[in-house]
Amino acid sequence: MATNIELTSEMKGRTVKTEHGEAEVIRVITSQQWLHIRYPDGSIGWVGNGQFEFIS
Repeated sequence: MATNIELTSEMKGRTVKTEHGEAEVIRVITSQQWLHIRYPDGSIGWVGNGQFEFIS
């Protein structure tokens, strides 16, 4: 997946691709460098650096 990047609050609303499919970023935890994401089926998850790629 993606290389490590600095996660910022401006990434909220972007689409990412994970090993489980595409999801929307609904929250960014900058202090821990985690993204809170929601998949199209409504399920949620967390991903850290290296576990996703930005699509938009």
